[in-house]
Amino acid sequence: MEKLYIIGDVHGCYDTLMALIEKLLDPNPKLVFVGDLVDRGNRSAQVIEFVKSNNYDCVIGNHEIYMLEALRAKSSFADDCILKDRLWKENGGSLTLKSYHREDGAISIKEHYQWLENLPHYLKYDIKDEEGRTLLVTHGVGLPFYDMLDACKEEITTNRTMIETEWNNVVNVFGHSPFKDVKFYLNYIGIDTGCIYGKKGKEGYLTAIEWPSKKIYQQAYIG
Repeated sequence: MEKLYIIGDVHGCYDTLMALIEKLLDPNPKLVFVGDLVDRGNRSAQVIEFVKSNNYDCVIGNHEIYMLEALRAKSSFADDCILKDRLWKENGGSLTLKSYHREDGAISIKEHYQWLENLPHYLKYDIKDEEGRTLLVTHGVGLPFYDMLDACKEEITTNRTMIETEWNNVVNVFGHSPFKDVKFYLNYIGIDTGCIYGKKGKEGYLTAIEWPSKKIYQQAYIG
C-alpha cells in the first residue's frame, strides 16, 4: 500500500527536518509538506531547496505568501512595498533573507520565488485509511470549505476553526495552528507542534504523520 509522510511547519529548521526524516527509516519516503517552510528559523533557503530539488509535494502557507508579497512589492516598487516588507520581516523574514546570503549565491532566491508562486493551496490523495476516508492536506483548516476549495484559497491557508461536523469520507491534515501535541479531532489532524518554539528554549517538535496508518514521528528542535 502506498504511504505518505506529512510533515508539519518547518519554519527554516533544516537540521531538525533532516533528523526527523532519518527517524522514518524509509529509504525513499514520499514526503508531503503543509507549508510554512520559511521564516523564524535560520535555514529557510536550505529547506526550500531540499523540498524543491526533491520534487516533494507542498501546499503554500501564510509565511510563503508573506515572502512572495514582500519580494513582489520590492520588484514592482508598489505603493505598499514598505508595509508588505515590514509584515514579512516582523514574522521572521529577515532570517529568511539572511539564509540566502549565507549560501553566497549558491541558492537562487529568484528560482525559489518562481517555485513558491506555483504551490497549491490544497492537495487531495485517494489513499484510504482504515475507515475508507481519503486525505486532504491544507495549511490552515480546510474541511469547512471542502465543496469550494478553489474559491476559498485565503481561508484554507489561514483558517483555524474546526467545525463540529463529522465528515464521512475525508480527513484533513493541516498545520498553521500550533498545538502542544498532535491534535486528533473527528476528521481533522493538526500536526504543527511548534518546532520553532524550541529555538527560544521552549518545548517544540517537528512532527510527521504517516498516512494512512496515522503513526506519529517527532523530532525535538535542534536548529
